[in-house]
Amino acid sequence: PQIAYFFNFSRNSCLSIFCADTCQKAAEYVSPFIPPERFALIATALCWMFKTVDGDPTLLGWEHKGPGLIFAKRVIETDYPRIYDSEAHLGLGGGKAGSRVPGWNPTNDNKRQILDSYQAALDRRQCVNQSELALKECLGYRRNAQGDIEHPHDVKADDPSGARFNHGDRVIADA
Repeated sequence: PQIAYFFNFSRNSCLSIFCADTCQKAAEYVSPFIPPERFALIATALCWMFKTVDGDPTLLGWEHKGPGLIFAKRVIETDYPRIYDSEAHLGLGGGKAGSRVPGWNPTNDNKRQILDSYQAALDRRQCVNQSELALKECLGYRRNAQGDIEHPHDVKADDPSGARFNHGDRVIADA
């Protein structure tokens, strides 16, 4: 399995786990009440639970911006062995060759690339996501006049996780 992670303070901490072989979502954990240091411990524990058939832990990635930096520091302190980094994953919206920065950089270009790929995979049924809330969040994304994909404004959420605002956090984690 592989994992995607997105955290943004006062909104949801989201953990999405997908099987790399089937591209089917295996698990989702969402809460706005967990600080990034603690969420890092929860995420790494869940990654060990969803290890590969060979016993390797799940690949763990996160958005390296804002609270994601606090999350990253704690993950690195745990010596978690399989971390997504931008150089190793240049084709997935990573960074420049030689950068070796853990996590994913949410630039406009990277967001457009990863969300376009995710939309295409859902459209072609190459990716299966049975989370109704995650799929509903996809509907909030739009292209602005410059062609960038964005969640246009803070949307009051009717979200059972308890988040005050919904900015499509699950979508970024899933993508």
